[in-house]
This record gives sequence, C-alpha cells and structure tokens, in this order.
Amino acid sequence: MHIAIVEDNESERHELLQKLTVYFQRENALYTYDTYATGEDFLKAFQPGRYDLVFLDVYMDGISGMDTARTVRQTDASCPLFFISASQMHAVESYEVQAAYYLTKPLKESAFFQAMDRVCARLTEANKYLTVSVKGQLNMKLLMKDILFVDCLARKTHIHLEQTQLVIDNPIASVLEILSKDARFLSCNRNVLVNMDWVECVLQDEFIMKNQEHVPVRQRGRGVVKKTFLEYTLKGLREGEFP
Repeated sequence: MHIAIVEDNESERHELLQKLTVYFQRENALYTYDTYATGEDFLKAFQPGRYDLVFLDVYMDGISGMDTARTVRQTDASCPLFFISASQMHAVESYEVQAAYYLTKPLKESAFFQAMDRVCARLTEANKYLTVSVKGQLNMKLLMKDILFVDCLARKTHIHLEQTQLVIDNPIASVLEILSKDARFLSCNRNVLVNMDWVECVLQDEFIMKNQEHVPVRQRGRGVVKKTFLEYTLKGLREGEFP
C-alpha cells in the first residue's frame, strides 16, 4: 500500500507514521509512504492511481487540505482521503469531497485503527505478508497474495509461487498456523494449504492452479473442501473481486 501524508507539522507527521507502522505491523502488511509539508508540493507529485490512501491536514500554510482535496477529486474520484484536524469545523465540508474519514487531533490510537480497518480492509489484505527464512536468510517477506500453495515434502516446507518454488526453514506447522487465519487459504490435504484466488479449476480429486500445477484434494471431507471453495468464489463474484 502506498500512502501520502500531507502535513506541515513535522512532529505530527512523525506521530502519524508511528501509528501507521504499529497498525501495519499488527496486520502483517507492507506499506510505503511519501510525506509533503504543503498541499502545493503534494499536488505537483500527485497522479491518479499513485496513492492508495492520502492523509490531509486541514490547516496548512498556502493551500488548505480541503482545497487540496478538491483538486484531487478533479482527476481521481476514488482515492480514499483521510482528513486530520484539531477542529471539527470542516467535518461536514469533507463530505463534499467524499472523504473516507475525518479524524481530530490528537489522534487516538483506537479511533485511528478503527478508521483504518473500515476503509482499508481490502487494501491491507493485498499487502499481507509471510516472514520466512531461506537458507538461513532471516526476515524474507513474501506477499500472501503471491503464494499459490504450501506443502511439506521430506519434512521440508515448500512455498509455491507462480514462477518458482522456495524451500524454507520455517516449520510447516508455523506456516499453516499463520496462513490458515487468512480467508484466501484452504486446507485441502494434510499439511497443504491452497490459495483459492489462484485456483483455475477443480477436478474430481485435485485443484488445477493458474500456473498449471496440480494440488491433490484429500478423499475424506472432499465434498466440504469443494463446497468451501465454491462459496468463496461466489462471494468474490458478488463483491466484484473476480473478473
């Protein structure tokens, strides 16, 4: 997730970055950011689609945060905008630019996290990662969305990506524990989790992945596995997540 912070007060920029770091660490998600001290500097760099989320201070030297948002909306109607202000005076006005949230200073962590959860759930999902160790190289981060499936062969944990396969040092049990908390991953065999977003089709006893790898589905409980996959796919179609 790429974030812009438009705030003229350095200490308040630092405070916001601290809260963002805590939030994304909690979510096991990656983010990058750019900071701007004025609305003018931000607008010079802004392009539609460049940022997934923009934080705007309302009161700044030069162009205000509200006027900055109006300029953004001339070319980008969908980017979530978070206003941050010491006053609630402009809260109603923020609706004119379809603001995602209007937060007051000082920022309360609980309110900030709640706002992020509501607005950024889908974006955060796309940036969740798994930390693995490969040949002793610690803290290698793999985006969960890029993992097709995981399995265990000869007591080694294998991570299958679209173009390659990694043998990692992490025990299979710890990997399964983390990934099984993510709704995209489905247990289809002993020590095997498949990312349902990467399934091309389902045959009688296996999944065919989009890179044409085959993942066997256990005989016992096969009907439940297939039903879970079907329900996940239908839910994605209803919510517009699949083409």
